[in-house]
Amino acid sequence: VAERVAETERRAAGEAAAVRRTLAQLVGRQVDCPRLALLVPVERSRRELWRPSQWLQQEVALLLVCPQTLRAVACGPEGAGYVIREPRAWVRKYGWAIVRSCQ
Repeated sequence: VAERVAETERRAAGEAAAVRRTLAQLVGRQVDCPRLALLVPVERSRRELWRPSQWLQQEVALLLVCPQTLRAVACGPEGAGYVIREPRAWVRKYGWAIVRSCQ
């Protein structure tokens, strides 16, 4: 009986050590920055679509996603993500020609 108890203790100690190593590896690899992000177009009213600035650029919201729940996390100034303004595809493609033709 004593041998079985000693064997069980050795197995339990080995398994506990393996769990500690695994936890140390998981915690040691934690990153302080978000890994999952999503770009979503910002919806604008019809009135805003008539502004010329809206013709040249589009706005997208950068949302951060929780890796466990796969849901967007409240971030940014108003909790709706960080707004990024970028030129529209046609401006990127033909903008140089329009600028050259105006010179």
